[in-house]
Amino acid sequence: GRMGPLKVWVVTWMCAMASARGSGAKIVPNRIVLSNKVQTLGRSNAFQVSLRSNYLQKRNRDMSTGAVGSISSLWSAYLEQLSANPLQTKMITSGALSASGDALAQGLENFGNNEEGKKKSLYDLRRTFVMTALGYGFTAPMLHLWYGFLNGFFTNGYGATVFGGALVKTKLSKTLALLACDQLLFSPLATVSFFVMNGFAYSLAAFNFNLVAKSKDIGQQLKSEYWTTLVNNWRLWPAAQMVNFYLVPPNLQVLFANFVGLLWTTYLSLVAYKK
Repeated sequence: GRMGPLKVWVVTWMCAMASARGSGAKIVPNRIVLSNKVQTLGRSNAFQVSLRSNYLQKRNRDMSTGAVGSISSLWSAYLEQLSANPLQTKMITSGALSASGDALAQGLENFGNNEEGKKKSLYDLRRTFVMTALGYGFTAPMLHLWYGFLNGFFTNGYGATVFGGALVKTKLSKTLALLACDQLLFSPLATVSFFVMNGFAYSLAAFNFNLVAKSKDIGQQLKSEYWTTLVNNWRLWPAAQMVNFYLVPPNLQVLFANFVGLLWTTYLSLVAYKK
């Protein structure tokens, strides 16, 4: 005979329960949750998340290791060049940092617009060329010779004999002796030399060969800027050179001075080309 609606519902429910028990499902009124499948899907998603997390961590470690390795390789290559060609390596480094210092100085000078809403001035490539040439051909050789002389003089040269004993007996006393010579003898002469060399070099780069007139301009600039520049030198360099002479190996002292000199070159460029 025909089954009523209630019998049909009961039979359907019993069949669903039997099927669910066979598949491991969890029975909830009006809802069948396939718990095994859900748990499997959850474990699969968790496994995928774990794999991706491990991959990202490994990639970050590899990138970090690669960056450190690249820097280490570059530094090793630089030290090899410094050992094989000390003066040339220092000259190239000094030239590059001098160019960077002048570019920074011109960026500071020309930052923003003038009162008319236009750029204050165009970038002066000749000026950068002159500053680069001075860093390459003047500053680096001068520092190379000066630091070599100082370290030899107070280590095993004539100065070690004449000023031996208490003056250079300890590392600190030797550092103070180097610092005194550097700031009281070298810095005043180096400051004069910069203004003279820069003035003549820029004039020649502009194809202005009236060196007599340029000498007068340089003299006026020295009168107005020399003392202020030297005082500012003493505000920066004694502390930097104390670190340089005390902690930095002699073969890297020019490099250390060049990096500090990036700030100093920026300042000198602003002073020398003051408008």
